[in-house]
Amino acid sequence: MLNSSGGGAGTLVAAVPAARRASLDHTLHVVFATAHNTLALTAGAVAPAGVVLVLILTRRTARQAPAADEQSRTEPRATHSPTAS
Repeated sequence: MLNSSGGGAGTLVAAVPAARRASLDHTLHVVFATAHNTLALTAGAVAPAGVVLVLILTRRTARQAPAADEQSRTEPRATHSPTAS
């Protein structure tokens, strides 16, 4: 069951005696699938933790509001009224 892959597995399997090729080919597939599964599960666990950290670190409370926002809420803005000449 030799197929061409970019990783060189086909070359490795071809270098093994014919009696052991099927076993090595199966082992390579299992190792790849296990590594891929581990990577996907790790990413799935780390992503929600990153979301929680972003929400915690970027959340603004009423006390942390910028000064410009507080000033605009308490003082009316000066409006420019054109004067007739």
